[in-house]
Amino acid sequence: MFSPDNRTLAAVHRTDRTVWLIGISDIGRPAKVTRLRASGSWLYALAFSADGRRLAAGAADGKILLWDVNGAAAPAVLTGHSNPVPAAVAFGPHGSTLATGGDDFTIRLWDTGLDRVAARLCDSAYPRITGAEWARYLPAVDFAPPCPAI
Repeated sequence: MFSPDNRTLAAVHRTDRTVWLIGISDIGRPAKVTRLRASGSWLYALAFSADGRRLAAGAADGKILLWDVNGAAAPAVLTGHSNPVPAAVAFGPHGSTLATGGDDFTIRLWDTGLDRVAARLCDSAYPRITGAEWARYLPAVDFAPPCPAI
């Protein structure tokens, strides 16, 4: 899969079940740029977000792996398919929606917008962490709960 700017090629390496990001700005001298670790399952379909900052892969274990290609090597893991996701992985035009199709005969839409995902998690998180709980479990960190009080 080529990145949107055509400077990087993402390729599944079957032997070690990883993804290589290969710089292809100089087509005569491609260079391995980054090795993205995966979950250990066979990887299939790859898709870059429109801005080229994220890469998604469908896996044989039904998981979807989502990497920040400029950030941490460990992917976010999306679960929901009950069978492999061999062919259908695509970002929407704005990059905040990921569509996946699996061998379980389902198509799933994933909201990948961090602010919206965090808001949904905070809406379902109850009860909110108190100052006392924060001090007990995170004593070295100033009180700054991730979810605002209702």
